[in-house]
Amino acid sequence: MNNITAIHTRELDSIRSRFSDYFEDHSDEKKLDRLYHKWIPLLSTYVTHDSIETAIDDWYALIEHPQIWLHYIEETQAKSTRPLVIDILESWKNPFVFAGSRTENGTYQNWMDDSEWSMTNVEGEHFIGIVLPFPEKNNVVVQHYFNAADEFFDSIDDGFVNSPYPSKQLYLNRSYLNCLSYLSDN
Repeated sequence: MNNITAIHTRELDSIRSRFSDYFEDHSDEKKLDRLYHKWIPLLSTYVTHDSIETAIDDWYALIEHPQIWLHYIEETQAKSTRPLVIDILESWKNPFVFAGSRTENGTYQNWMDDSEWSMTNVEGEHFIGIVLPFPEKNNVVVQHYFNAADEFFDSIDDGFVNSPYPSKQLYLNRSYLNCLSYLSDN
């Protein structure tokens, strides 16, 4: 995104970081506790407790119960004055789970459809995470991610084939936490 200046980047980073406070005030604590109780023990062989909790929180608020994220973005848009930031926030209303591998030219190839995406703040050859799209096609910022091994994609291929979901994207969005459990297998 060539039009984004340092001021825009700071504002967008601030918007993303302030979400955690909003989330705490607007989430269902009992549902989250059940998710933590189920998934933290299953995923703790691969990542730290805090990382798992963040992944659960993000998935819960951005994918599973997107009204939390949408309300936050809409409130933030109403307070924003920079047109570019308002446009980016509009595109951020559609977060999704992304699994991909780095290509030779530095983009990431999407497991879902083999399309190539430019993204910020990712290190590693293979990963899965939640991303926020920019208005430009195939350009995202990564909300959070986990590095994966190449074999991870065999596991999510098998998971998708055995799932009831008609598309890979729906499978990733609905089965994200289960997909994270494949990380400890690789």
